[in-house]
Amino acid sequence: MVAALHTNYVLTKFEKSQPVDASLLEQVTNPVVWKDRYHWDLYSTYLKLGLATGNPEYIQPYIDWSVEVIKSKPRPAFYRNLILAYQALVR
Repeated sequence: MVAALHTNYVLTKFEKSQPVDASLLEQVTNPVVWKDRYHWDLYSTYLKLGLATGNPEYIQPYIDWSVEVIKSKPRPAFYRNLILAYQALVR
């Protein structure tokens, strides 16, 4: 239970950090408990970094992850970001 609380604390701290401090994600001790939230934070950060730098190596992980997640959890945010990711790869 303590690990779950710690993971929640770290993810909240990451989500509120300005500018985004990706090194905080390395402090997550139990990503299984907050798996969906952890993956959203991780892959969305990759996508934002890829869009900012134009580097497809950061964009592709978001695409791979979201295509699988959408099969069981179709959410508008996943589709919006997936469209952005595909558009960035085409440019």
